[in-house]
Amino acid sequence: MGSYTKPVLTYHDQAKLLEERGMLFENIEEAASFLKNVSYYRFSGYFFNFYEKGKN
Repeated sequence: MGSYTKPVLTYHDQAKLLEERGMLFENIEEAASFLKNVSYYRFSGYFFNFYEKGKN
């Protein structure tokens, strides 16, 4: 089994990452709280289809 290479991100860092990738938030702290309750992985199933092709 290989080792996990991605760094661990706090909920706030996950929200900042989404913001850097183009997601808009009115309040970054509320976004972090949302991710704490829902999880990045589960939420990604919804926002993945809204990514614009050619952008990260």
